[in-house]
Amino acid sequence: MRFALPVWLLLFAVPANAIERVSPDAFLDFAEGKTLTFSIIGGGALVGIEEFISRRLSVWRTSEGRCVYGIITVENSQVCFYYEELDRTKDCWWMFRDGDRLLARIADFSNSHTQEVTDISTDGVSCPTVPSV
Repeated sequence: MRFALPVWLLLFAVPANAIERVSPDAFLDFAEGKTLTFSIIGGGALVGIEEFISRRLSVWRTSEGRCVYGIITVENSQVCFYYEELDRTKDCWWMFRDGDRLLARIADFSNSHTQEVTDISTDGVSCPTVPSV
């Protein structure tokens, strides 16, 4: 006996633009050696620019132009950044792909802060002064 699915059911089988989780390792493999520009999703306001020197070290330039070193770790399937000179707290993120867009969402269910990578380059971060270590 042949079974035919209704056509409308096939439309929902695979979303056209499914959002996919990006593992921390896949993200860091991609980001290492690159400089990523992060903006608020939807509004486009610049959050900052991050140069991924290695999988464990970055230089973050805030939207105000301040540059600091960041220590990168992977914890609980999240990419975490610690900027001692900035706020002395660890900020952890879940990374996603939405088609060809790369998104970062703060790993805190009480906060829906989401950023989008709006530029990718191999140029380093332009800092008025070298961050102290």
